[in-house]
Amino acid sequence: MAGRGIRTSAKSSTVQSLKRELVKKDAAIDELLHKYSSLRHDLEAVIRDNLVQVIHPLLARLELTVPKQGRVLLDMLRQAIDNLAHDYGARSRKDLSSLSRKEIEVSNMIRYGLTSKEMAQLMKVSPQTVETHRKNIRRKLGLRGKDTNLSTYLSKP
Repeated sequence: MAGRGIRTSAKSSTVQSLKRELVKKDAAIDELLHKYSSLRHDLEAVIRDNLVQVIHPLLARLELTVPKQGRVLLDMLRQAIDNLAHDYGARSRKDLSSLSRKEIEVSNMIRYGLTSKEMAQLMKVSPQTVETHRKNIRRKLGLRGKDTNLSTYLSKP
């Protein structure tokens, strides 16, 4: 019986030691996460500042030289660039990785609020082709047969 008490005491001591080590490691992980978050915030601020000071003026100057239809694409470009800066480090949209290049293009136009007819004109394809892309996007994102608005879904961070 006395042997069991000694073993239990040794196990208890080992468990307590392991708990102290875990608490220390947890604190170290918390500190690293805090530093990562701070660095990420600083990097996002630098990116936003560069956009405002460098990219936006160039886009504004370019906007003066392009025809009306090109301005829609320019606005989409501006929005995409701003979204990149805003979403930097955000959760990746793994579900979008299954889309083709054209489907990603259509997805971005949907997010921008363009109609299928407007997309067809910009892409120089038929409206039926755009509808096919939309159907493929819904299928690949697992939205087929669901009552989910594609625009709303694509606008989620």
